[in-house]
Amino acid sequence: MKGDDDRELRGAEELAIVEEVVSVLRHDLRNRLATIRQAAFYLQKKTSATELYEKDPRVPRFFAIIEEQVVLAEQDLSKNEAGGHVYARKVTETSSERVVRRALDGVDSRGLRSTRVEPAELRADEAEIALALRHLIDNAIEADPGSVDVVGTRGETVYAFRVSNDGPALDASRLAQLVRPFVSEKGGRGLGLTIARRVAERYGGGIRAAGDGGTSVELFLPYGAAEGG
Repeated sequence: MKGDDDRELRGAEELAIVEEVVSVLRHDLRNRLATIRQAAFYLQKKTSATELYEKDPRVPRFFAIIEEQVVLAEQDLSKNEAGGHVYARKVTETSSERVVRRALDGVDSRGLRSTRVEPAELRADEAEIALALRHLIDNAIEADPGSVDVVGTRGETVYAFRVSNDGPALDASRLAQLVRPFVSEKGGRGLGLTIARRVAERYGGGIRAAGDGGTSVELFLPYGAAEGG
């Protein structure tokens, strides 16, 4: 059973990494395609009134080919096929307690100070949510081992998993920088917070800076994905 859980977490992480890398590449390629389209439009506008444009049928045809290929490339970029062979997402009924237990599996308990989880029924891919929470926990322990608190609370509209330590306060602007892909303050891959945000947003939630003291981050899910028990 534990082996299956480990494989699911690894699969969920591999899928999250693939999706994030593909997302970055898609964004970059879309920008490049937009530049090509703008350059082609400018050249077509400048040449359309010239003798060359009128006498050589290849010129308008080549501009049409450029536009056609750009449109096809944009359609290919819009397809959501990346990572399907890596991990099959399974949305099922689970609970906040199960998610936290799974996220903490393998974590050195000496890095934690406390864990308190209010029960709630969740509907999501348990491995994905546990993976997102695990990244928050790992980051907090790496930054300040021994002072990490993991708390799950039911709010009026969302269920929130809060991970905090005694580090410096974290505001929204700094968190916005840290969730950018490949941004790391410690020389790692810089994908942990990015993955946590992507997973939460998939279920209509997100991550946010929380609390006035210490470094505190919340992963929250709306009750459409997390239904209080």
